[in-house]
Amino acid sequence: MFVPFQPNKNIHKLIKLIFMPLKKLLLIFLLLFMGHHAMAQSQYKVDTVKMFFEKNVYTLSPANMEMLKYLFSHGDINESSIVTLLGYADYLGSEKNNAILSENRAKSVQVYLTELGLKQDVIKYCAGKGTVKRDNENDIKGFPSDRRVDVVFENKLKPIEPPKPIEPPKPAKPLHTPLVRIRIGEAFVLENLLFYSNRHTVKEESLSELEMLYNDMATNPRIRISIEGHICCVPQRKSGDMGASFGTPASIDAQDWDVPENAPPNSMDSNKIHYGRPFLSLNRAKYIYGYLLSKGIAANRMKYRGFGNTHPIVQEERSIEDQAKNRRVEIRVLER
Repeated sequence: MFVPFQPNKNIHKLIKLIFMPLKKLLLIFLLLFMGHHAMAQSQYKVDTVKMFFEKNVYTLSPANMEMLKYLFSHGDINESSIVTLLGYADYLGSEKNNAILSENRAKSVQVYLTELGLKQDVIKYCAGKGTVKRDNENDIKGFPSDRRVDVVFENKLKPIEPPKPIEPPKPAKPLHTPLVRIRIGEAFVLENLLFYSNRHTVKEESLSELEMLYNDMATNPRIRISIEGHICCVPQRKSGDMGASFGTPASIDAQDWDVPENAPPNSMDSNKIHYGRPFLSLNRAKYIYGYLLSKGIAANRMKYRGFGNTHPIVQEERSIEDQAKNRRVEIRVLER
């Protein structure tokens, strides 16, 4: 009769004594490695900006150039960044042509960043990924969102600073704007009104200023106002220049990044506030008009205007302070 081999129980115990510590050590090693990897990842912030292109085009549009200028000038992309450029094409072209096109798109972004002053070695990877595959490839228009370059940039997070000592409270701001005391025809600047760069959206810290303006309008129902937007940093055209009338400067407004390109400035729908792309000063005035309207101030008590760069306080801007004086929204009293 065949009897299978049965190891002694002491051998089983010996095996457990040898291998169990190894198993625990391996588990501890894996946990330490994963913790270190997660800590290293948490030290970096990764952002992606998409640059879109027309069909069969790999040169940068003015809007793309402005966006890259903004990212570079504001330090979002800097010498300590890790930049990756990935070009893509939609399915309209052949695989070979799309491979070349997507690579050229990525290279055009790389070249422009270096022209702005970014060092070449900051861009760690620049490549074309060819065609973006789609389930439905029968649309002859293609997918505009696939004709793009993804600009991926990683920046090391700043260390968390210890909390600063609590300062004594500052004197409370006045509860009124100058609206309640100035004369008909006079205007004042909303001093604490801050907009995001190249946008008509107001920063959160400016809402208290708008709330004071609303309170003054609500408690003085006979007042009618004109909301007037002005921009800085755009030189005036002089008489004789193309687009300027004799003896008067031509109004030049700025691009509003909150508005899609080629968006119409007007609409038949009178219940909504509509914005136009190249009308930044007008859009900023219109934003305040819309804010007061949403709070219940009657439309016939307000109007808004955009003067572009034609009414500067400082004729020749030489500093950031000069630019700040020209970049403003004024409230003018029409009736009282």
